Amino acid sequence: MDTTNIVFERVPEPREKAFTILVPQGWQLEGGMVRPDFRRQWIGPQTIEVKVDLIVKRDDQASVMIRFCPEIKYCDPRYLVTAHLGLTQVGDLYRDMPVYPVMSPTEYLREIVFPWAHPNASGVEVVEEKAMPELVERYLSYVVSPLMRNVEHQGGGVTFDYAEGALRLREKAYTVIESLGAFFGGVWSNKTTMLHRAPPDEFAQWEPVLQRIQDSVELNPAWIVEERISQEVLTLSFMDMQAMERWRFQRLLEIQRETQDALQRMRESQMRGYSRWRHRPGLPFLSYAPFYNPFLGRVEYCPSCWRYRWVTPMGHEFYTDRASDNPNVDHVCDRSDWQSSPIKDDEE
Repeated sequence: MDTTNIVFERVPEPREKAFTILVPQGWQLEGGMVRPDFRRQWIGPQTIEVKVDLIVKRDDQASVMIRFCPEIKYCDPRYLVTAHLGLTQVGDLYRDMPVYPVMSPTEYLREIVFPWAHPNASGVEVVEEKAMPELVERYLSYVVSPLMRNVEHQGGGVTFDYAEGALRLREKAYTVIESLGAFFGGVWSNKTTMLHRAPPDEFAQWEPVLQRIQDSVELNPAWIVEERISQEVLTLSFMDMQAMERWRFQRLLEIQRETQDALQRMRESQMRGYSRWRHRPGLPFLSYAPFYNPFLGRVEYCPSCWRYRWVTPMGHEFYTDRASDNPNVDHVCDRSDWQSSPIKDDEE
């Protein structure tokens, strides 16, 4: 197709009029601003800021297309206490952020972005990968916060050739990876992630058009004001939730300690009672004997109407009067990890 003469129309972002953008006449827009449904999602780092997922395409098949991809916040497990304790694994969610080690831009585009954007692609070939520090410079030129200028940034791009249905396509993907490091709990994210695609033999022809679309974004000041207010309200709510969660965690630890202390005192009192009762025949209680539990490393007073006791690490108990009985041989409870729990006569 001849692109030596092309007309662009300035149109608003479809969902919230957050910005306007130049679009070649007759092209289609799909998607736009994406907000969480707080009936199903909680307020967290992932949901405070609105996201954009916008496609501008020449036709229904998106044979020529540019896509503005959403920013996703991730959490590096190297900086998570829960990961070191084995409670959080790669691929889990931590405070609504996917848990992944920080990636290079090219790795992120290969492993995360392309499979997400093109789940039905076939015959995928990586044509080129390269570092692009100029993307970082461009991104930082729009960053207001000086704090974000002092964290780690990397830019990179990957060119893919692939088939999608009957179309054979070339796509150039770009992104900046921002890593906040240990001070921010290992949070990292993708910034200004863009996809440009067209048929391979037409890509050079369409690339200036796609770049012009990308560069033409003009934000709506009224929308920015409303969005900033929304983010501040959600941030305050998130901070309140964090404070509540910290209080809940602290109280959980305190109550756990109190409960453990209370149970220990109850057990010690119970053991003293059993010890007294077994030396005072005639009381309306069962007779008790001190059986040693090898898994717990302690004496447990149990009814002495059986001579032999066996236990498992899961707390199962087997009693018998016959010395020849072995629950491991008989596979009692389908288990073979029974151990003898003998009477400790020295407890008398």
